[in-house]
Amino acid sequence: MSGKSQFEQGHSAPVKHQKVPGLESELSLIMFPTPRKALTTRGDSGIGRSIAILYVMEGADSFIAYLPEEEKDAQETKNDRDNCKKLVDAAVKAMGGIDILVNNHAYQMMVEDIKDPSDFNTNIYPFFYLSKYTLPHMKKGIAPGPVWTPLIPSTMTDEAMKQFVSPMGRPSQLSEIATCFVFLASIDSSPISGQTIHANGGVVNALPQGRLQPTAARVQRTF
Repeated sequence: MSGKSQFEQGHSAPVKHQKVPGLESELSLIMFPTPRKALTTRGDSGIGRSIAILYVMEGADSFIAYLPEEEKDAQETKNDRDNCKKLVDAAVKAMGGIDILVNNHAYQMMVEDIKDPSDFNTNIYPFFYLSKYTLPHMKKGIAPGPVWTPLIPSTMTDEAMKQFVSPMGRPSQLSEIATCFVFLASIDSSPISGQTIHANGGVVNALPQGRLQPTAARVQRTF
């Protein structure tokens, strides 16, 4: 056992055999990962608000940033890299860190000609500034792949279990795959049809003729 929870990068599952088909109760798993800390820009309405609310419902700490109604103040706030740093510093101080950054802010207005003034300073630069100042506070991102189920210790050899990792550094956990299915079964996934969610940690299995083998759930909407 690595001493880390199964949700941490670098976790290595113990080489321990079970009788087929295996028991999940003997996997010594932590049922819930450490709550995440999320910073969402423009989190007071629209998509940002929906994201922030769902994060809270899932137990995460959620820090939102929003702008005053006055256009002049809004532009001054959005275009200033110093304010981006102040925002990140405030989020770190309030939550003790940042695990998730949702760059949701933007300004939209229809124009008649491509030569008309654009809002590049709002819709482009702050994304880089916020990412730049947030990254030092974040752990390395991971997206686990091969799943550690009771079948692994009950059917694999010692060497196979030692090598049961993904390019992201650890096996996927049961709850991480289950939530994919919950999402696909919910009304929230209605816009998704004919798509595959690859919860595979970077593992891509190639078939003959260059076709790709999906390694997770697929949904086809009929309603």
